[in-house]
Amino acid sequence: MVIDSRAKLNGKREKATKMVETKRIKLHIFLPSGRKVWTAVGSDGDHLLNVSQPYCSCRDFHFRYLTDKDEECYHLLALKMAFRSKKYDTIEFQDEEYVFFIRGLLEEIPHEK
Repeated sequence: MVIDSRAKLNGKREKATKMVETKRIKLHIFLPSGRKVWTAVGSDGDHLLNVSQPYCSCRDFHFRYLTDKDEECYHLLALKMAFRSKKYDTIEFQDEEYVFFIRGLLEEIPHEK
């Protein structure tokens, strides 16, 4: 069981490292308010991130983290790594674009069919 946990953690770190190296963590700043939104460009779309909650809009977070089966998804791990190393893209928007931006992210959240 310990070996499986280590292998899983190493796999997660590997994915997170690759995500940081390819700058798939994005900081979206809305002006003039300075409102900030973090996202991760995942294999199945963009994911909304909030490390202080913690929260990620990916399936892994919802099915594993929220059911206490895992510590965090690799997107949140990548956000922490990118923040510490300052390896992320910053994109500026106008405040008027905020609602459309958030609506677009929310539409990508997986839903039961």
